[in-house]
Amino acid sequence: MNFTLIEILTLSIAVISLAVTIYLHFNNKRVKSFIYSITHSHFLLYDIEDLNIDLHIYFKKEKITNLRYVQIQLGNNGNLTIDKMDYHDDITIQFNNDAKILNFDIDIVESEPSNLSITLKEELNSLHINPLLLNPKDFFTINLLVADYSNFNGVLSRINGIKKIKSSGFKYNLKAFIPLLILGASLIFFALSLPERTEIQELTTKVETDAPWFFTPILILGVSVLVGAIISLFGNHFDRRRFKVLPNFSTAKYPNPNPPDEHWPSPF
Repeated sequence: MNFTLIEILTLSIAVISLAVTIYLHFNNKRVKSFIYSITHSHFLLYDIEDLNIDLHIYFKKEKITNLRYVQIQLGNNGNLTIDKMDYHDDITIQFNNDAKILNFDIDIVESEPSNLSITLKEELNSLHINPLLLNPKDFFTINLLVADYSNFNGVLSRINGIKKIKSSGFKYNLKAFIPLLILGASLIFFALSLPERTEIQELTTKVETDAPWFFTPILILGVSVLVGAIISLFGNHFDRRRFKVLPNFSTAKYPNPNPPDEHWPSPF
């Protein structure tokens, strides 16, 4: 049978989408990745000096102006193990220069596995984590109380095979799903355009339709690919069994004293 130009273009798009999907599948089979996520961040005490009253708060004889609770999760969201030998230096959680870390602890309940051996070292405005073995999907959670807080400078380290430790960002990874969505839509469109339409008479509107034998398999394949891509996309969002990357998904050690509509802007 002869294909129309639209059918040829649609089939070409489907073939290209299939090739891209296969490439991304094999390219993503070996990924080393270390990410962090700020799961809770709110002020427990906000700039009391702005109140213009004779009130001062001290911690270990040091005056503090504000106090912020930060919960941060860090972990391996790739599919390759991060070994101790991969690190060139410690993992550093860093705040503004005049910040003071008053207290910190590992949240065992919000870590996976719970028996991770983690060693922390405090340096006034930063917290250093000794290199540790992280298997795929391993993560750990740290609670911090930070005084004189103004901004968060990120998580820093040099790790073999990882250009930068990134924030999880709470975004979908659409690279793997867009080609599948295009592939499914293209197959469906191509299948629906297959039936031959033969004009019986030049001046009549009567049309005879004869669908080729491969019409149904291509249509079923297209629908299956499209539905599978959509299910995978939403499943990727709701699957939080291991690494929890949604803000306020985990349990806060120190509840937020401000109402949900607080006016203080969050820096994260």
